[in-house]
Amino acid sequence: MPKVNSAYKEERNNYIIDCTLEVLSEKSLEQVSMRDIIKKTGFSQGTIYNYYKNIDEIMSVIICRYMYKMKEELSACIHKNNDFYSCYHDICNCMVNLYENAPVLFEAMLGKISYHTMKNDKQDILFEIYKVGEELNEMIIALLKMGMSQGIVRVDLNLYVAVFHLWSSIGQTILFSHKKQYYIENQIHMPSKKYMEQGFELIISSVTN
Repeated sequence: MPKVNSAYKEERNNYIIDCTLEVLSEKSLEQVSMRDIIKKTGFSQGTIYNYYKNIDEIMSVIICRYMYKMKEELSACIHKNNDFYSCYHDICNCMVNLYENAPVLFEAMLGKISYHTMKNDKQDILFEIYKVGEELNEMIIALLKMGMSQGIVRVDLNLYVAVFHLWSSIGQTILFSHKKQYYIENQIHMPSKKYMEQGFELIISSVTN
């Protein structure tokens, strides 16, 4: 039996990931099954299970890639701005774009994610998720420190509490404004985009002087 080279395996792996993303564009994460992935790829059950044991393993890879994409885009926001408020608003807008391009992945990232704080040969992807998550946290800490140096952000803050507060508040504001768009626009007579902008202002005011 001929040996399968690493490039071929990587190509097949990426195809499985791409097919899973297609399924996720049609169904919610809770509705997706391994049977859906097998059908979409056209691979045999045995082939799929050689790569992934279950949906959770596939999603771990997808979430990890999504987090690296977020890191790349947020890093660009931070490095192009020396002004705290401009940087903050660019990050918020970047996160809105990330949501609009992949709402299922954005929501999944805000939910419960499996990770390992130590590298394990069998579960390297879980360590990668932990690593990139910490790198994202450090980027927001750098933003807060920039604000402190400019006399804008409160110096008495616990930085990690502030970081988690910003992540969760910005993320939930984006989710709420999209999921409740009709309600917002009809009950408070405000475009959902404007609601988001005002929400972002309230969030940052909680950590500034």
